[in-house]
Amino acid sequence: MHNSTKTIKTANAFLVLDALRKNEGMTVDALVRTTRLSRPTVLGILEEQMARHVIAVGGKVASEFGRQPVLYTLDRKTHFAIGIDFEFPPVRLCVADLAGQIRYEKQWVCQPDLPRQAILERIFAEIEAAMAVSHITIENVIGIGVGIPGTVNKHTNTSRTISRIADWDEEPLYDPLSRRFPVPIYLRNDAHLMSRAATARLGLEDKDFLFIAYRTGIGMAICRNGELVDGSFGNTGYLGHTYFVSQINESASAAIGVVWKPRLPSPPSSGATPSKQGKISPLPTSYPSPMPPPCLRRRGAGLAWPLPTP
Repeated sequence: MHNSTKTIKTANAFLVLDALRKNEGMTVDALVRTTRLSRPTVLGILEEQMARHVIAVGGKVASEFGRQPVLYTLDRKTHFAIGIDFEFPPVRLCVADLAGQIRYEKQWVCQPDLPRQAILERIFAEIEAAMAVSHITIENVIGIGVGIPGTVNKHTNTSRTISRIADWDEEPLYDPLSRRFPVPIYLRNDAHLMSRAATARLGLEDKDFLFIAYRTGIGMAICRNGELVDGSFGNTGYLGHTYFVSQINESASAAIGVVWKPRLPSPPSSGATPSKQGKISPLPTSYPSPMPPPCLRRRGAGLAWPLPTP
């Protein structure tokens, strides 16, 4: 019974916080309408979250008559989240406030032959540097999210494989991170996390779609009604290293729904290795934007690019 009550309270608090995340300033009446919670429940959640410095008063609504309603917002000054985009070789790190505004960001490129421990130590150092520059301590961090280009076990926060790192196999990334930074750690596939950002950015909250990420490699996520379908362990839709026939014509591609190669600048010839399936391009020296272009045809055929491999 106690656990059920705690679960309900947590779910109710999530509804209020999610409403404030999606709307810049809301009154109590607006929160009641949006969340469909009772007024006493909403008032109780506001009081509790304001004491934790998660919610703050953002002003008042202009009114010609009576008392001016108070506007509530997420507190942007106290709590922050740290995100790590572990694409590899490039790695990106950012610090964001509760409203999702980026307060700090940095990118660096790891050498492909770096051992696992050296990669981890660099990440640790960059997290500590980000907190120092942002003038926050670990007490201000609500959690660290890590996106990796490989398979994961979302229940154990284990990164099962990262194909571009030779000695990375069933690595419990959660353990070293949580020992160094005692906050909640979330480990997920990078394309899955990117699909969540695309859902909010492109207004796809009620849409069914496939999200295809064109990066150092190719990743995919499946979304239904705007919600990620990630499967029992967090790997549904995972593409991994994918090859395709480079000589196939575009009309055949559209007809049978296979992957089509668009017109892109030819990769440098040095280091490229021929393959029976087509050509494997070398690791690029620069990397595309994390937000890929629209990439779904009417028939559901994905638009993709050759996958760079070391």
